[in-house]
Amino acid sequence: MSKISVTIFYPGGLELELTEKTFLEAMTLVWRSPAFEKQEPLKLVFPTTGKFLFMEKQIFNSFLDGETTMKELIEKTECEEVYRNTKNVFVSAVKKEIDSGHLWKLKKGELILIDDDDFVITKLDLKNFEIAI
Repeated sequence: MSKISVTIFYPGGLELELTEKTFLEAMTLVWRSPAFEKQEPLKLVFPTTGKFLFMEKQIFNSFLDGETTMKELIEKTECEEVYRNTKNVFVSAVKKEIDSGHLWKLKKGELILIDDDDFVITKLDLKNFEIAI
């Protein structure tokens, strides 16, 4: 496997740069190392390509356990950016109000709520959303 460089972003502004590791080594360190067990990563960026992955714990652990392929991991987590709504947002298409503070993945210009229970899509409005870091 080839060596990569990635930057992991955590809530509160903490950043972790990992270089000269395989993707599997880097993700094992991030998710399974005692040094990071109290931290919940938010997003991963490949500096060389600018690609983002939302650090969805369940999917990454499935990858580390050999139950999900790298291709599946990328398909499920790749996005353009990760946002947080700063105000309550009413999504008329599903007639639901989403409380402030929820995370959303930006894909193809639309925000997708990161929630196992609800599938909600809305437009990005910078009056109601900010980049989550």
